[in-house]
Amino acid sequence: MVPSWQLAPSFPEMLLRSQLLQGCQQRKSMNVPMKIEPVNFDGVNIYPFTDLESCADFCVASKGIAVSVNAEAILSKDDDFRKIINENIGYADGVGAVWALRKKGIRQAKKIPGVELWLAVLRKLPGCKVYLVGATDEVITKTVARLTGEIPSIEAAGFRNGYFSSPEEMGKLRDNIGRLKPDVVVIAMGQPAQEKLAKSLQEIHPALYLCVGGSFDVFSGIKRRAPKVFVKLQLEWLYRLLQDPRRWRRYVNLFRFLLKLI
Repeated sequence: MVPSWQLAPSFPEMLLRSQLLQGCQQRKSMNVPMKIEPVNFDGVNIYPFTDLESCADFCVASKGIAVSVNAEAILSKDDDFRKIINENIGYADGVGAVWALRKKGIRQAKKIPGVELWLAVLRKLPGCKVYLVGATDEVITKTVARLTGEIPSIEAAGFRNGYFSSPEEMGKLRDNIGRLKPDVVVIAMGQPAQEKLAKSLQEIHPALYLCVGGSFDVFSGIKRRAPKVFVKLQLEWLYRLLQDPRRWRRYVNLFRFLLKLI
């Protein structure tokens, strides 16, 4: 059964829920998300969003953990990770997940790049408080500087790198989230660590959590995103493989997934 908070609300309900994002004094007008339910493929729920804007609107209105779903996520044997996906907002951020949706007959489903989604969400929430976690000290510092420069209407409530050397550091993060009560928490640590951290922090403070993988590396300029032609052809995975052939083992899963689809 889909949790009630995941179902697209009516217009009055959406206005009421939007007020739960404390600290957001102003908002850009949002399109009301159409009623949308996840499609289950191999035990994993995937929301069949048709474009970036509708996915961002749904995340803002729903308030949960936004999880990017790709072939690796669907093939994962980690029950805790799969449960987090199924109880939250799993969107297709991978050609494998798009193939899965189309196999189920959802032809209009599109790939939603996580590297773009978190920025689209923040642009819809002027005045909100954001806490960022992930990457190295160099990357996170550059990310915050560029983010507050490009979207000056948001408030960077706090940030830290994605490496925890002791339980005390994790405890300090939890204390900060509980004390600062950010509206949005963006975590860039890779799967499934970032999703499990989001779940843990959600128990402290129920904000909107966006799990964005390597997005900070790209946004800060440390790494380059695939050229537009690769993005258009949904071949970003191939570009990353060409850039770093050591990643080839990860893409074995994509071909395993293709065999599963066939």
